[in-house]
Amino acid sequence: MYSNPFLQGNYAPIFEENYFENITSIIGEIPQELNGVLYRNGPNPLFPDNLKHWFEGDGMLHMFSIANGKISYRNRWIATERFNLEREAGKMLIRGFRDPSPEEPTNISSRTTANTNIIQHGGKLLALQETACSIEMNPLDLTTKGMWDFGGQIPQMSAHPHFDAATGAMHNFAYTPGSNDLAYFIFDKDGAIKKTEGISAPFSSFLHDFFITKDYALFPVHPLTFDMKRPKQGKSILMWEPDLGSHLGILPHHGKANDVIWLSMNPCYVFHYMNAYQEGNKIILDGLKTKRANFFPDANGKIAEPGESPPELTRWTINLEQKKVTEQKLDSTPAEFPRFDERLTGLPYRHGFVAARVGSITKLGFNAIVHYDLKNNTQTIRDFGEESMVSEPVFVPRQKNSPEGDGFILAVVYVPERNASDLYILDAMNIDKEPLAIVQLTQRVPNGFHGNWYDF
Repeated sequence: MYSNPFLQGNYAPIFEENYFENITSIIGEIPQELNGVLYRNGPNPLFPDNLKHWFEGDGMLHMFSIANGKISYRNRWIATERFNLEREAGKMLIRGFRDPSPEEPTNISSRTTANTNIIQHGGKLLALQETACSIEMNPLDLTTKGMWDFGGQIPQMSAHPHFDAATGAMHNFAYTPGSNDLAYFIFDKDGAIKKTEGISAPFSSFLHDFFITKDYALFPVHPLTFDMKRPKQGKSILMWEPDLGSHLGILPHHGKANDVIWLSMNPCYVFHYMNAYQEGNKIILDGLKTKRANFFPDANGKIAEPGESPPELTRWTINLEQKKVTEQKLDSTPAEFPRFDERLTGLPYRHGFVAARVGSITKLGFNAIVHYDLKNNTQTIRDFGEESMVSEPVFVPRQKNSPEGDGFILAVVYVPERNASDLYILDAMNIDKEPLAIVQLTQRVPNGFHGNWYDF
């Protein structure tokens, strides 16, 4: 048993790459409207003995292919340059956030594990990680094709692009740890680059997510800072420095660097935002706020324990005329991985979904899904049990033109009694009711990060 909590239970890696065709262990019936693939990405370290942090594990993809009420499953490691070098060496070679040891190969062009997100755009399936080059994958069998840098133009970008549903345009950004420089990108629906704009942030921050509205890109810079010199001092590259405060950069989609405005916010950290939209001269931004960044040390080396600073659904209102940001807590349930009907990205919306922790909040992981009706200020909870663990809930519209919220929630749930995982298919507006289908696997799907559904 590993002492590292990120190597225990359903955080532990699996070492088999499997393909299960036409799974028959299904409770209920898979809706006929579901015809496509759910891709999931997450860390799965090949050499867990040396793992210091959950974020550092090698990327592994999982795919659930559904057609005509039938389903198959496949999982496969993402064979990055780093993964191949370490597999050949038989050990971990790349240091992580907290490891000051300098044992790294000098002949490596990319340190990415590609373990954070998986998207389709411009005819390519791309695995993404923070500040790294995209890795192109085969959408049918999850074999690795190699690095994709948009023809040499985009050597790195974030793991959190956002898509304009009306045009298919992809918006994303990039930053370099240790530098204040940010880059903002817009790609058309075919993957061609339409805009690249560089801006300067107040300081070098772990800027994990950003967001867009109809007219603006929003860059929240929180005081989880990078300093590439810290490992030589035996310290973490990333450190929580709340005295720097939080800042929000606002840039018009078609603006230039000198058009960006920076507004002050209360110091906090947000890994993920749910949605943002404009309302007159205001911007509404919803996300999961923590009082401080979990998992990383402050200047005294203290790391917040689970439950000490839980993420809570929060709304920020940005008054563009007054250049002022105010905030309001919408719910105190500890939660993460917010999703919504992404046909409404950057637009007013009503329904949101999160993975949540009910019961003991001192345990890692989430064991419930919450549906927020933001119009009626109500919530519906599906509790999977104290020891269960649930993934990010992905919303799939019933039809392309269905009303907002009319569709399904797909989530992978670890069942400790079987030491295996199930794919739950829920009616999005009735997540607390009987599941439409539960697809039972014979293996675990380790806790991961992000996934997306794509229609056939």
